[in-house]
Amino acid sequence: KNGVYRARLCAKGYDQIPGVDYTENFAPVVNDVTIRIVLVLYKLLGWKAEIVDVETAFLYGDMDVELYMELPEGIELFDNSANPETDCVLLDKTIYGTVQAARQWWKKFM
Repeated sequence: KNGVYRARLCAKGYDQIPGVDYTENFAPVVNDVTIRIVLVLYKLLGWKAEIVDVETAFLYGDMDVELYMELPEGIELFDNSANPETDCVLLDKTIYGTVQAARQWWKKFM
C-alpha cells in the first residue's frame, strides 16, 4: 500500500504427518439450517449485527506440542551460521499452514 514490501511466513502443513505432527485438527462449521434460523430471528426480533474478521487469527494460538519447522530460504540466524540442511526453529505460536492452527485459536478464544 505504501511502498513497503511485506511477507507472511507460512508452514508446509501438507508435509505434516497425522499421529506424528498432530493428533487432532479442527474446523468449526455451521449447518445451513442454523444460519437461516438465526437470520430469521435477526429480522423478526430486530437484533443488531456485528461482523468480526480477525485477519491474523491463526497467529494467536499457542502450540501445545513441540513442532519444528525448517528455516525458510533467505532467513539468516543471528550468528550467521545457518546450515539449511540441519537448522530448524521451534514454533511457540501457530502460524498459517499448520494443520492445528484453527484448533489452537479456537481453544484459546472460544
